[in-house]
Amino acid sequence: MKLSHLLVTALACVSIAACDGSKKDTSVEPGAYVEGTAYGVVSKGSPDAKAVLVEYASATCPHCADLHERVIKKLQPRIDAGELRLEFYEFLTDPANVAHASFKIARCAGADHYFDVLEDVFQNQQGIVIASQRRQLTPALFAVAQRHGLSKKDFETCLLDQKVHEAISANWYEGRKKGITSTPTLYLNGKEVDRAN
Repeated sequence: MKLSHLLVTALACVSIAACDGSKKDTSVEPGAYVEGTAYGVVSKGSPDAKAVLVEYASATCPHCADLHERVIKKLQPRIDAGELRLEFYEFLTDPANVAHASFKIARCAGADHYFDVLEDVFQNQQGIVIASQRRQLTPALFAVAQRHGLSKKDFETCLLDQKVHEAISANWYEGRKKGITSTPTLYLNGKEVDRAN
């Protein structure tokens, strides 16, 4: 088994509790999940759109946050008009545990709210990373979860959802197989977009 695959698999075994010194929640039943969790491809826009923008990005990547603020938001009218479809694939960058947990919350909020959570995480990215360094990641991410309708029980269940972990890990691993080494990486109708333009 490759080291990169071992790394991503290990994330399944490391809860946020290990990052901030709190005790692991044992009240969540194995196999429990949050109703409405998005397990498949996360996207917005018409499936019939002639233009498809594929984005590989990380919740902890400052360049990704900047891209969403400066570019992706401006594409929303084209998405709303059915001209463009955005497909988003999670790609973990350091601190990977923070990115992974942030993406879990976005998926557990549901497909209709995924991008709202992602925007929230991007806007509060620096504070979340600092909270992680201070071993306060759980309250920082729970605050995000609460703002998007997840209860404490939902939050705890979400972080332990193996299927969510597998969905995120599969996107990361697929990106690695494509040769992606940095974020954001974009493809428009299958052709990589030069980020210098």
